[in-house]
Amino acid sequence: MGKLLQIIGIVIILAALAAAIALLVADPATAQLRALVMLPWALSAILSGILLAAFGSMLRQLSAIRAATERQAALFQAILDRRAPTAAQ
Repeated sequence: MGKLLQIIGIVIILAALAAAIALLVADPATAQLRALVMLPWALSAILSGILLAAFGSMLRQLSAIRAATERQAALFQAILDRRAPTAAQ
C-alpha cells in the first residue's frame, strides 16, 4: 500500500507540473495572467502529491518496523523457550 501511495503521489506531482507548464507555454503574451490563475491549484496539487508520497513512505517504514519487531519477539521467545526447561529442572 505504501509503494502504491508513493507512485500515486509522484503521478499527481508530474501531472500538475505538466498541466501548469502546458498552460504557461500556450501563449507567451498572457503567460503572467495565466500563471496567477493557475498558481493556487498547481501548488495545492503539487503539495498534495508530496504529502501522499510522504504518507506512503511512512507506511512502508512502519511496515518494516513491525516486521522487525515481530522478528525480535520471535527471537526473544526462542531464548525464553531454551531457558524454560533448565529452570523447571
